[in-house]
Amino acid sequence: MIEIKSLTHTYKNNGVRTDAIKDINLTIPDGKITAIIGHTGSGKSTLIQHLNGLLKPDSGDILLDGISIYDSKKISMKEVRRKVGLVFQYPEYQLFEETVYKDIAFAPKNYGCTKEEIDERVHLAAKAVGLKESNLQKSPFELSGGQKRKAAIAGVLAMKPEVLVLDEPAAGLDPFGREKILYEIGKICSEEAISVVLVSHSMEEVATCAHKIAVMHGGEIKMTGSPSEIFTKVKELEQMRLDIPQITKILNELRLKGISVPEDIFSVKEAANWILKNIPVNKGN
Repeated sequence: MIEIKSLTHTYKNNGVRTDAIKDINLTIPDGKITAIIGHTGSGKSTLIQHLNGLLKPDSGDILLDGISIYDSKKISMKEVRRKVGLVFQYPEYQLFEETVYKDIAFAPKNYGCTKEEIDERVHLAAKAVGLKESNLQKSPFELSGGQKRKAAIAGVLAMKPEVLVLDEPAAGLDPFGREKILYEIGKICSEEAISVVLVSHSMEEVATCAHKIAVMHGGEIKMTGSPSEIFTKVKELEQMRLDIPQITKILNELRLKGISVPEDIFSVKEAANWILKNIPVNKGN
């Protein structure tokens, strides 16, 4: 579990101070997907770069299983970064090895794993993200955008992190690619039993897999809760230039017409299944 306590970070540029994040308090629950959502410039990326020590705050603390990541007597920064794996936005631009296999193997090799351990980790990580064995000996640059994204995530999973942090993992992908990568993220969380922090500006994305949502605006966390709790606050979200998923709007319209649609449906697939089962289809002329 990660606990963020009163975290503040200020950028300084030519004598001008700008608060990127201000007094952030947030708990990342164990074994769940926590989505951090907000408009561009809300402080999301700055916040997650603190989770594994890439940035150091002006004030505040981050606890990993109750231990401050800044307490060098109890935990090294190398260990922090092994436990908390961070995948940046457009991670495919960070692929650099001759083959996908070597790229995924890079981190465990540098952490001193044996050849046998490295081989096992590469294959397990590739399987976890849905990357076919036939792709492992290809150049990363032969892969599609979605496959490159999976390869980059596999490279972090090969470290066997306890927390996987993903910055806009579906950015730039087509609708099918977005659906696939979000499915794989949900599968990783459940099957690998690790916590996932998913950063996005799209409510459509987080609606498909998040257990908890934290909404950021102006460097602050304005609200936290389950998807059902967050998506009911339409006016507050609109004030922060965010919107509820389109399918949620449609289901709200059905409720206004007196149809008792369950409150825990947020994806198109779930909605379609429920409608087909519960709303008679007029097959007349």
